[in-house]
Amino acid sequence: MPEASKPQRANRLMVTSHDEGEVAVAAVRGAIDYDTRPPLQEALARACTRARTPAKVVVDLSAVPFLDSGGVNTLLIAYREATGTGGWLRLAGASAAVLRVLDLVGLDSVIDVYPTVQAALA
Repeated sequence: MPEASKPQRANRLMVTSHDEGEVAVAAVRGAIDYDTRPPLQEALARACTRARTPAKVVVDLSAVPFLDSGGVNTLLIAYREATGTGGWLRLAGASAAVLRVLDLVGLDSVIDVYPTVQAALA
């Protein structure tokens, strides 16, 4: 396919981060797949290795319509990094489609999943 006719990805992944007290909150917007995951990897790595330990991280998935195995792997790596510091990583606000993936691969039995960011922070 010629370069000019290649389709453009409309939904690039965006991650914004902020702190809620001792907890880093990473808000994710867009589909998480193998090609789009680098911004999420970078944001979660920063959150898990910041100066404050143990790392406490909430990943807000409320604006994520799709998650593939690359995204699952990214979340699992971040979970291991956070728990390796004596902290935790929690998922919040996942759509029904994302919850289905988490359930199918069993990630919801490893990482705590909450209906909202506020619930995950409590």
